[in-house]
Amino acid sequence: MSDLYERLRAAQQRQREAEEAIKEKTEEEQVKEAEQKAEDAEAVADLRQQGKRLNVDFAAVETPSGCVIVGRPNAVVYRAFQDAGKFDSEAQERLVWPCVLYPEKAQVGAIFDEFPATVTRCAAAVTYLAGMRNDELQGKLTSS
Repeated sequence: MSDLYERLRAAQQRQREAEEAIKEKTEEEQVKEAEQKAEDAEAVADLRQQGKRLNVDFAAVETPSGCVIVGRPNAVVYRAFQDAGKFDSEAQERLVWPCVLYPEKAQVGAIFDEFPATVTRCAAAVTYLAGMRNDELQGKLTSS
């Protein structure tokens, strides 16, 4: 019976240690998340202070690694996208990269690598800022 008791105590101790490690990691993750959200909010505030309007002049695309802020494309960038006649990954990247405002491009690249659908979400935001609305975009998405 003492062997079972010792095994039980050892298992309970391992469980307490694992739960403590989870709790510590969670607290660290919460701090990092709060810091990232603060940086993202400051970036949006900076753009607003420059007179730019959210969802008119720029859009923020949220990801688990922070937001990507894209600006409205100029006519040349948007027309090149339009003339391509497709919405594949290369066309999306050619549309999005010139419009990235925040964070630094290396960090955006890491976000795109970690969460690949973010490119598509950013492309949708850029087309919205250019004046295209969801029903029009849906036609482009299904025709490619």
